[in-house]
Amino acid sequence: MLEARAHNELKSLLKGNSIPWPHNLTLSRLIARSLRRRDFTLIQLDRSSQDLWWLGLLIPLCLDSADKVLILSDSQRRRLFQVELPRLKLANCHLACWEGISPPPAGQLWILNYYELITIYKNGSIDSKQLIFPKAEHLGRNLRDNM
Repeated sequence: MLEARAHNELKSLLKGNSIPWPHNLTLSRLIARSLRRRDFTLIQLDRSSQDLWWLGLLIPLCLDSADKVLILSDSQRRRLFQVELPRLKLANCHLACWEGISPPPAGQLWILNYYELITIYKNGSIDSKQLIFPKAEHLGRNLRDNM
């Protein structure tokens, strides 16, 4: 089951390291369950989590990224590529990512910004994909700003 695999993978990754945010294991299970069931899930994090939630999101995506689209703001995208993906690589976790407006090859996580999402939606290329919006509380504003 994806939830147990994500939990165990994250637990072994965090072993020996101080856990700066104690809810990552729970978050990884919630994300993995949502990915497995293809649910519409809204998870509200407290403000104290800041950017400590990334591992809880990315570890399940390392295990199952097929037909998934991660929509990020510019600052989130920078953080993903400059901080989080190198951290995963050091831990021997590989997350195959694809950028651009053409759909990715099978098994890769599609990384889009909000403008690209709007463009792809108009083209009808996003039909069967599962969309993931970190910090969804800003979704309306981000879409409005990019329209």
